[in-house]
Amino acid sequence: MKRFVKLNWLAAGVLILAVFLAGASQLSKPVEKGPLPVSPPKTPDPLAENLLYGQGLALSALGNFEAAREKFARIREINASSPLGYGPVSAVYMAEGQLDQALYWMLEAQAHDPGNFDSVAWLVGLYDCLEDYESAAYWSEWLNSRITNQPLPMAMQASHDYLGGNFESALQYSNLALKLELPVRRNSDAIFMRIKRDEALAAGDPASGIRIFAVQHPELFGLQPQIDAGNIVQATDLALLLRIAGRSTETERLLAGVLAAYDQPFLGGTPFGAGLVPVKAEALAILGEELRSLAELRRIIDQGWRFHWRWKTDLNPNFNSIRQSGEFQAMLAELEADTALQRARAREMALRGEIAHAPESSPE
Repeated sequence: MKRFVKLNWLAAGVLILAVFLAGASQLSKPVEKGPLPVSPPKTPDPLAENLLYGQGLALSALGNFEAAREKFARIREINASSPLGYGPVSAVYMAEGQLDQALYWMLEAQAHDPGNFDSVAWLVGLYDCLEDYESAAYWSEWLNSRITNQPLPMAMQASHDYLGGNFESALQYSNLALKLELPVRRNSDAIFMRIKRDEALAAGDPASGIRIFAVQHPELFGLQPQIDAGNIVQATDLALLLRIAGRSTETERLLAGVLAAYDQPFLGGTPFGAGLVPVKAEALAILGEELRSLAELRRIIDQGWRFHWRWKTDLNPNFNSIRQSGEFQAMLAELEADTALQRARAREMALRGEIAHAPESSPE
């Protein structure tokens, strides 16, 4: 945990250091007299791009999303073909809950870097968030025709199949990913482990799920569970299994760690941490703190959280203790209405030619 907090403070420090260096470089330039020399044509500067990218990520971690977008816009001014100027903008909009804008910028990212299959994986996820399942299915099939065994694409395909009611296919992706010991990419492991957790719940066998978590995440067991941004979702899902199995002491210990980790500065680290936002509300619901859970869920919805909202709420057993609450149901209705509005806006942008339709034909 200490290592993670240090890394997050370091991420924020990137901004301070970058601004200082940028200012120092200007102050250190000698004053020139006489006619200014003619500057040669500018060429893309990878160092400048990476510096702006780091500044943008740091600003995002601080919640200064507009300033972060300005940094990424500057990258596009330097090098219009740089993928660093597109995908991160989408991630910032994801963090704000503006899924239609996130979709626009992820399509731009895919167009500028067609070999980056993670961009297509995010398209699957964003179309699923907008509940445009037909377009999500197109891009999922597009991935199937081109690549195999990459963690983020497989994770987004698994969650897409789960949302579409094809649990067996989702489980196959998860089993394969764990068997191959694929590296973690963004929230890929959290998706695979959620599906394995739900398999154990469906079988009425929480112990089998606990055994899988013990193999994949031994750091979550013991007297001092080690929880950070990379496993906080998995820790919360494991806690439900432990509670159902009657292991109350371990449940409370683990969820205490989740709540402590959640309150650390810059938990998400980058705007791609949008999937971590609901875990505090989930943890409180598992602990039986219904009113606090509802209040926390209300807070994050008001602040714009939308990413994977259906997967994280309506289809999430962690919220079973508040599922019948009128307040919970009202929040789901609110999310559905906002999703429909954003989906309509995305389709209007497509009709105006501002974003590309997913092609109707099958991928070649």
